Amino acid sequence: MKDYCVEKGISYHLTVPRTPQLNGVSERIVRTITEKGRTMISGASLNKVFWGEAVLTATYLINLTPTKALKQNKTPFELWHGKRPRVKYLKIFGSTVYIHNKVRKTKFDEKSWKGILVGYEPNGYRVWAKKRIKTGKRAAAHTLSYLTIDQRTNVILISVVLSPCNSLLLYVSRS
Repeated sequence: MKDYCVEKGISYHLTVPRTPQLNGVSERIVRTITEKGRTMISGASLNKVFWGEAVLTATYLINLTPTKALKQNKTPFELWHGKRPRVKYLKIFGSTVYIHNKVRKTKFDEKSWKGILVGYEPNGYRVWAKKRIKTGKRAAAHTLSYLTIDQRTNVILISVVLSPCNSLLLYVSRS
């Protein structure tokens, strides 16, 4: 491990076993990843069995996000790969997507499978479809909307997500 870190220009520091208080930065990023994963599962109304996919996706997205820790206003992806990350392909975790069926035997077989986006592959998407994880290079996504009812104010909040960066909020009074 030491040789690998030196080769990649990674500085590392060893700490005493069973002393998480000495690993402040590491413990904080683990907490951040866990919170993002939990929020993604909750926001998509998915079962907790998808926690691994959510954590991997959260980590992937964090690596595409600029951080103050790097002081160069760059993303971890950018520093590691030497180029800016493409983000146009990102879709919302838990959204309904359709992936191309590569194994069509007849012209009446399904052209695509309906599934739930649960992550990313180096050149595609990870989709839960037909009781297993499938991968696909292209995934067509539906617009995703959430419905929330505020019991205190009796207001219905409809959040329509148009893209990963755009959303529309509608407030409707129930009275």
